[in-house]
Amino acid sequence: MTDNPYALSGPHAPEAVPVKWYRPKLHALIKHDVPAPEPSIYAAFKRLIPVLIRQLKYKDAVIIPDLPKSATPYGADVETLKPHAV
Repeated sequence: MTDNPYALSGPHAPEAVPVKWYRPKLHALIKHDVPAPEPSIYAAFKRLIPVLIRQLKYKDAVIIPDLPKSATPYGADVETLKPHAV
């Protein structure tokens, strides 16, 4: 066993943010730039299920969450998807 947080342990791959105590710092750095999470699993599925049903017929159906006012706006690639947003 090693003290190196970047070392592989068995068959597991390293995490994107390797040390759990760095995650709160990362969250503090980016929270102004990401959409708010759904308040519950029920709310998440309530938003997701209509999109999944629509995707059975129209493969372009997507969810585009609203960004906070302080966030960097979506790029042109997301703007092209807005007509298909559910």
